[in-house]
Amino acid sequence: FKCLPFGLKSSSEVFEQKNSEAFGGISGVHVIAGDMVIAAVDEKEHTEILHKVMDRAKKSNIKCNAYKIQYKVTKARYMGHVISEEGVQRTAI
Repeated sequence: FKCLPFGLKSSSEVFEQKNSEAFGGISGVHVIAGDMVIAAVDEKEHTEILHKVMDRAKKSNIKCNAYKIQYKVTKARYMGHVISEEGVQRTAI
């Protein structure tokens, strides 16, 4: 399919399932609530994982929104937390 109407109750489940099928098994890749997080020890590993992800996306005809990509960041805010080299901390309210 090319488009999935998110008004349907099963849309988010189907979306998660398709992403898990496409990107499952790639070490360091976490698909959470429609987002993808790539975790790596160093820049070289991050680049290798990213190449695997992009290859699978191409084979599965999945397109990524370039405006939403945060590439090679060492600190990221995600779902009320800050993820960094120091670990995961909750963000202040």
